[in-house]
Amino acid sequence: MKKVIDGHIAFATEMSLVTLSITNIRIVAIIKLVQGLSGGCGCNRKAREISALNGFRSVCALLTELDKQEIKAHFNCESVEISESGAVFCSF
Repeated sequence: MKKVIDGHIAFATEMSLVTLSITNIRIVAIIKLVQGLSGGCGCNRKAREISALNGFRSVCALLTELDKQEIKAHFNCESVEISESGAVFCSF
């Protein structure tokens, strides 16, 4: 079975459900940034959105092998694909 996560909002939602032994503060920061996009001052929302998207696009390089194993175990799947608008940029 394959788990597909498409988009930064889906990534933040799905990953907030995964109980990773995350000491991976960069992943946690990306999740929190995406989750906070709907709140806060509108004056810097575009900059926060760009930052969230850039962080999301870098998740594959930031996930450790342990993180990847725990994600697969959580979703009970053999592989995970992370994509943006259907274009897969990370697969493990």
